[in-house]
Amino acid sequence: MAIKLDMAKAYDWVEWLFLEGMMQKIRFLKKWVSLIIRCIFSVSYSVNINGEAQIRGDISGFRCSRGGPIITHIFFADDILLFTKANEKNCLAIKAILDDYEKASREAVNFGKSAICISPSFNASEGEMMASLLGII
Repeated sequence: MAIKLDMAKAYDWVEWLFLEGMMQKIRFLKKWVSLIIRCIFSVSYSVNINGEAQIRGDISGFRCSRGGPIITHIFFADDILLFTKANEKNCLAIKAILDDYEKASREAVNFGKSAICISPSFNASEGEMMASLLGII
């Protein structure tokens, strides 16, 4: 299964044009306003392959090709893609990891923007059970 998680961040609720207008109103130099706005709108990507949970066997990933690396997760800014077998053990391990992360960082998953995609070989009730275990509605 593939799980798309959207991490809720404070800047999800910031109106960027308002921020830019306020900086101009309080007379930030145009150069600084431009620099800050460019930083806000620039996006960078990084890919992390494997990790401690996969090494311990808590979650399993998938291989794109024979002999290729096992991929368990990919991060894109505030979005996370997780890849694992669709079973209760993996769902509970992922949920525990997310709970620990939220406690440590105070950053939570926005379940309203998150989704789960399970192999068509699973029936709908199994998919609903996996989503329920993870808290994805």
